[in-house]
Amino acid sequence: RYISVTGVQTCALPISLKLASSTSADPQVQTAVASILPKIVRSVTTDVVWTQRHSDRGVEDVYTVRLQPNIARTLSEGLKPSEGFDPSTFKWLPSTTSVATSYDFWNAEAAWRSLTATIEGQVGPVSSRTVEAFVAGVFSTYGIEDFDTYLAAGNSQPLTATLSENPDQRVLISSALDEGKMIRSLCKDLNYQGRSGIRKTRDGRTAGFQVDSTFVTGETAAVERLYPNGSSNKETLADVVPKDLASDYLVTTVGRTEDGVGLYTVQSKFTPTGLERRTVSAAGFIGLLVKSVSE
Repeated sequence: RYISVTGVQTCALPISLKLASSTSADPQVQTAVASILPKIVRSVTTDVVWTQRHSDRGVEDVYTVRLQPNIARTLSEGLKPSEGFDPSTFKWLPSTTSVATSYDFWNAEAAWRSLTATIEGQVGPVSSRTVEAFVAGVFSTYGIEDFDTYLAAGNSQPLTATLSENPDQRVLISSALDEGKMIRSLCKDLNYQGRSGIRKTRDGRTAGFQVDSTFVTGETAAVERLYPNGSSNKETLADVVPKDLASDYLVTTVGRTEDGVGLYTVQSKFTPTGLERRTVSAAGFIGLLVKSVSE
């Protein structure tokens, strides 16, 4: 199957609106992001090639968003995976988790520089700074106040998750190489000592705890669910992750189907020709897309 750049642009607007509205409550930020993302798509995308086949887990869709050659080369070099997806990264999460996404950057700082430089080259410095502020705002909901310091702490394999159908129950799990920088990146108000081992902001909305070099931060109720309290023998998301997931992808998402019983997976990576995404689900990619946009 083939989708022209015109078709890609048609899909870009509703998806951009959905992304902007779901990750920021600021109307000005929503409007800015919703206007910038389609411009980026128009300037870097050439076309989309899409294949579909049936697998043991349902419908497998593999599609490549082909990019301008120089853009594809820059992003494939700058945003390359490290050692590949490891299912054990989901060991912190209960098997009932609504959706979880694992990232595996070779170098998160270099990846961010590559991405922002590409965006600036397409839409200019002002729009690029808007996107940077948007991303920093997303991380602030997890208790990260200084995004640049967070990246400098060596957090190249972060994990984000929504534990239930309530979109507010979100957490960020980070394995920092530099614990000092990681601590400095956190919200300065994240200092009120709550229940043993858990720190909360004074308004009680955001919380976090540390186990060795792993930091868990985010919405308070979600963080409290993950706090080590003798639940290590319970089934985790790592126990139920499909075994056929490829290991050479940059981003891996595992989510619950609408009925809460089955799982769908989405894996993404940049290649020398563009962005490749592989989804496996009962409904297929179009079903997932329609569900995402309509929610």
